[in-house]
Amino acid sequence: MTCEIIKIEDKLLTVRMEGIMRLADQEAVQRVLEGVIGKYGSAKILVIAENFQGWSKKDDWGDMGFLMEYGDSVTKMAIVGEERWKENAFVFAGKGLRETEIEFFTRDKLDEAEGWIRL
Repeated sequence: MTCEIIKIEDKLLTVRMEGIMRLADQEAVQRVLEGVIGKYGSAKILVIAENFQGWSKKDDWGDMGFLMEYGDSVTKMAIVGEERWKENAFVFAGKGLRETEIEFFTRDKLDEAEGWIRL
């Protein structure tokens, strides 16, 4: 998978993901988020999934360390992608299990997602 940090703008981290997400991709984004949280005390993340194909079945996704330590420091998360990934994305992001506001937007609502994440 290609996981590219497009931009860091103060507390807002914008990430583009393509293909199959691997644990190493998640860990790379988490390291950057740790730095943003360390600097600002909290962070927001905009995830733009293009040609997303799911999560690697070869990786062990059971480590909850980042979520336990920093989960509530990510105050908002906007996920942009195909509607078919919405429910799985919510489960993966822990919607309802932490204080973070998490919303899903389809690709045609990218502008709306960008506006929402900045509020």
